Amino acid sequence: VFLLNLREEEQEAKNTAHWPAGAVMALSLFITLALSMRGFVVGQHGEYDIETISRLTHTKAIGTVLYTKYLFPFEVASVILLVAIIGAITLAKRHLK
Repeated sequence: VFLLNLREEEQEAKNTAHWPAGAVMALSLFITLALSMRGFVVGQHGEYDIETISRLTHTKAIGTVLYTKYLFPFEVASVILLVAIIGAITLAKRHLK
């Protein structure tokens, strides 16, 4: 957003036609997060006990879990970040022309 460098006259013409779609998307995101947090238990123990953690380094334990159990969400997050970076570069390049 900061890369756009919009002038004041362009900022005054705000389009409010997208508010309903944005509200629906925000509400659906909130409902999805609320439903996913339903099964979350505070104080739940992980698969590693204290002895295992003391033998391993914290970095190795995190890497093992990240690249085995959570590989797909990790890859999805990396693709989303890559798309965001490419989008920001594209917006900045278009404005420079």
